[in-house]
Amino acid sequence: MRGEAKAFLTKNADELCTKKLGLFLSGLAETNNFDKTFTPKIAQSAVARATLGGIFDPIKSNLIERIIIKLVRGDAKYLNSIDDGKIAKFVEALNL
Repeated sequence: MRGEAKAFLTKNADELCTKKLGLFLSGLAETNNFDKTFTPKIAQSAVARATLGGIFDPIKSNLIERIIIKLVRGDAKYLNSIDDGKIAKFVEALNL
């Protein structure tokens, strides 16, 4: 998480916890690291939490990113793991 976002969450945790809060993670890996990514207070107060997927586009990536993806996946081809069904469930949980 970017430093600015982490600072905002830390500074405003009490106020955020009074709101209907939804948290999501994006990325290629299916992860559930909400307690490690967000402060425990914020992570526990969220009414919706989801990992929604991500996109790897080798054309938009630098050499280091392509090497890392190739080491992890075995190739560095375009990948879109965004899950529209998970997005719909996340929005539904927030009643938006």
